[in-house]
Amino acid sequence: MGPSAKDGPPGNRLLQTLSTEAYELLAAHFEESDLPRGAVLTQPDQPLTRVHFPRSGLVSVIAVYSDGNTIEMAAVGREGCIGLQGLLGGENATARYIVQVPGTIGRINLPRLKSIMDANAEIRNLLSCYIIGFLNQVMVSGACNGAHSLNERLARWLLTMHDREKNNDVNLTQEFLAEMLCVHRPTLTMALRLLQSAGLVKLRRGGVTIVDRAGLEEATCECYWLIRREHEKLAPY
Repeated sequence: MGPSAKDGPPGNRLLQTLSTEAYELLAAHFEESDLPRGAVLTQPDQPLTRVHFPRSGLVSVIAVYSDGNTIEMAAVGREGCIGLQGLLGGENATARYIVQVPGTIGRINLPRLKSIMDANAEIRNLLSCYIIGFLNQVMVSGACNGAHSLNERLARWLLTMHDREKNNDVNLTQEFLAEMLCVHRPTLTMALRLLQSAGLVKLRRGGVTIVDRAGLEEATCECYWLIRREHEKLAPY
């Protein structure tokens, strides 16, 4: 017998909202794997064949430009799933999906998931609502990149990580954070030092430790709350 809806994949809040009956329609078809940092789930223009449900960790959805530059459009953790374009009829990925924080992922064959969705209204409605929330995240993130300061965007990113991992230690390098926020490393370092001077974080080798979450919430922009509220409609934090 497969795991119950409350168990699995353990940690995926989206699937945990399903009834046991609905979840068991999916459970028999999951493949589970541990993914290391840097693992690429798909590249632009590659066929979409599976949908991924993170139990833990974090996957970045990254736009890749012809000159090699990249920028993060969205991040998906255990509140959601990856590969949604395939559910809307898309055949190929339009972005790079790369594991930024190691974790465990349950994945299901795309045609199989479509068949299950056609047969079960609960699953169909849940994933349809999540697609709307994910599109909102991408649009808000795009607006945020142009409208708000680096310090505000950095605070938003750190809060998002804390929401997903529930760990004050954010184990990401400054090189990675700079790439995700589309700034040069020295600029990112200056922003982190400002947050540290304000007593909100502590810099350490290989990552950042959140010291004052409430202070980060005051330092971030409204985009953090716009995105969080959409996710909470489906899967409360």
